[in-house]
Amino acid sequence: MNLHKSLPREGVEPPLAPPEWTMTIERNESGYYVAAVACNGKSRCRISMNSEFQDAEEAERALAVKVRGWIAEYLARGEGRTTGGDEPEVTV
Repeated sequence: MNLHKSLPREGVEPPLAPPEWTMTIERNESGYYVAAVACNGKSRCRISMNSEFQDAEEAERALAVKVRGWIAEYLARGEGRTTGGDEPEVTV
């Protein structure tokens, strides 16, 4: 599964992410859900929501919407973006 099995609500939620992007969900020690976002297996970010959910499925759906938005913004930055992690930093 890419991010989530559901399709985004058109015009309301960000579009589907390209297939190389993935998301894994875990629950932290405080009981909040956290999404680890990766592209081609390389970690890109972690997104959490300090909200209480009925179940893991509801949390996964909500996080998928946030993650799709983050990915869309990340991709919109283009090639001159400054990144962390193992990618070289580019200064324009």
